[in-house]
Amino acid sequence: MNQPTYVDEFTRDIAFSPASTALVVVDMQNASGSREYGLGRLLAERGTLASAAYRFDRIEQLIVPNTQRLLDCFRSLNALVVYITLGPTMADYSDAPAHL
Repeated sequence: MNQPTYVDEFTRDIAFSPASTALVVVDMQNASGSREYGLGRLLAERGTLASAAYRFDRIEQLIVPNTQRLLDCFRSLNALVVYITLGPTMADYSDAPAHL
């Protein structure tokens, strides 16, 4: 018999009511999460984009796909989805901090 892994040992099934549960998506923005815009563009212009490869790899390979899976699930259940955007609101990011 296999020993449970750390993840198996601490993972539990959950149940929720779509009528009383919301998915809150916080700060999924190109300004700070894209290699091509905002922070990614700034790092590329400085020639230091490779220094943030781990960050952008995790965003692209884990955060975005898992967020999409959650969104698909909540939408299929007609559950509420709320987006919270922190930071710049202008399309050209002119109101963003300098590092973005």
